[in-house]
Amino acid sequence: MTLSFLPIVARELRVASRKKATFLARCSAVVIVFIIGAWLFLMMSFAPPAMISMALFRVLSGAGLFYALMSGVHFTAGAIAQEKSDGTLGLLFLTDLKGYDVVLGKLFATSLNAFYGLLGMLPMLAVPLLIGGVTLGEVSRMSLVVVNAMLFSLTACLFVSSMCASVRRATGYALLLLGFFTVILPTVGESLADEFPVLSELPLYLSVSPFYAFLKAFDGAYRVDPGAFWKSVGMVHALAWIFLVAASRITPRSWQDKPVGVKVGFRAKLAGITYGKGERREKHRRELLAVNPFYWLSSRSLTKPAQVWALLIVFAAVWFATWADSGFDPADTGVHIMTALLLNILLKGWFTNECTRQISEDRRNGALELVLSTPLSVKDILQGQRLALQRQFLAPMTLVLLVYMLFWYVAANPTSNSGERGVMVWLWGLGITIFVADIIAIFWVGIYMALKIKRPQQASSATSTVVLVLPWVLFAGAMIFVVNQFSMMRSPSHPEYMILGAWALTALGVDAAAIAIARRCVLDNFRRMATAATPGRGRT
Repeated sequence: MTLSFLPIVARELRVASRKKATFLARCSAVVIVFIIGAWLFLMMSFAPPAMISMALFRVLSGAGLFYALMSGVHFTAGAIAQEKSDGTLGLLFLTDLKGYDVVLGKLFATSLNAFYGLLGMLPMLAVPLLIGGVTLGEVSRMSLVVVNAMLFSLTACLFVSSMCASVRRATGYALLLLGFFTVILPTVGESLADEFPVLSELPLYLSVSPFYAFLKAFDGAYRVDPGAFWKSVGMVHALAWIFLVAASRITPRSWQDKPVGVKVGFRAKLAGITYGKGERREKHRRELLAVNPFYWLSSRSLTKPAQVWALLIVFAAVWFATWADSGFDPADTGVHIMTALLLNILLKGWFTNECTRQISEDRRNGALELVLSTPLSVKDILQGQRLALQRQFLAPMTLVLLVYMLFWYVAANPTSNSGERGVMVWLWGLGITIFVADIIAIFWVGIYMALKIKRPQQASSATSTVVLVLPWVLFAGAMIFVVNQFSMMRSPSHPEYMILGAWALTALGVDAAAIAIARRCVLDNFRRMATAATPGRGRT
């Protein structure tokens, strides 16, 4: 009997049709987008309808584009890399399956929930159309841009996954690739175009960016140059197919073991830099083992602290370059808030990934069960994980907190706007407190999710959802209720303090509950969860 066309795709679609997550993905996306839209609508309830409509459309479409671009990192970046890490990818090619069978099967298996979530979000883009101020053409073009961006992200991350044998590296390289096409290439291209005008005549560096198509989808930009929009959509779509074809050709050739002695050159040099060589590596190993064996297991890389410092240096360089180019006021409150938001996203996202990565990977490959068979106690393992994270993040995060305190000092300066000074002082004080509370909550929730969820990316996403996303959802829901009450009664004299209080209570309340529950579950059930069978291991 001959195999059917695309047998893995057909199987995965049948399996997905029976999963509750397939249906929950659409509902969850709709609920989140609805809360964002309702909160923004009520916050701007006194503005003209056209202004409300356009603001709502921009926020919802921007959220949809961000979700589309990040879907590849979450769903497909580790799809093939995980199979190679488990050693199960080669088994598929003992059959008559081709490279495109496996790649398309992985694409459908991992991204179906992402697509269903996006499918639930797209009708919400039409809500501003009913209010007025947004045209049907804008809604149609933006829907096309978001779907196209998701296809681009999924295939680009799948391409990276086909070349990597480590899920962590695949995730990092996938973020780098998406950042290159979305931000880095357009920025560098625009800078070079000032020096070399010939580049501006054929701005391919802009057309390959999904964000460029997003900007050109609005009526104002589209009417000036409709060809720029369609060229960008076409080039992004073509790149998606190129990545898919490349992944299909690379996957059958990337799973074989290489003969001893072949792995030389760049990878060997990179490994030498990462883990050290000779005496340096042995000294690092002795120092960490003397403190805590699990500390060494989580901190074998010598370059981890340097990587965080490198991120902060690049961020600072971009900040100062933007200042020099645009001439914004470095003491402006809005600049400080935007700087803090970006640093929060970068550092908390990285910290979340590191909290879940080691334990999740060790649990999946059985190493954690072996560690538990040694005299090491659960507290020793947790202490080793904490020390590893301190080694990597403590100094950089301390510097960031000092920067926040500097912003706090500027806000408290008597020369600042007296009407805003009190609010900003409370904002920075509460923001610093919440930053520290979030870090502690991420540590405990991250360990719990790493023990509970089999894949590092999913454990990291679940941790971010509980600690970083849930408070904002609850806060938005509370604000919807409060604004609705204000519309029926007299507003308080200082509503900004009440909003700050609600934000702090929500964030700190979620953190306190998450720390208490996750810490108790980890301390009481660490061994049971760590030694539990991992369902679905190696499944394609």
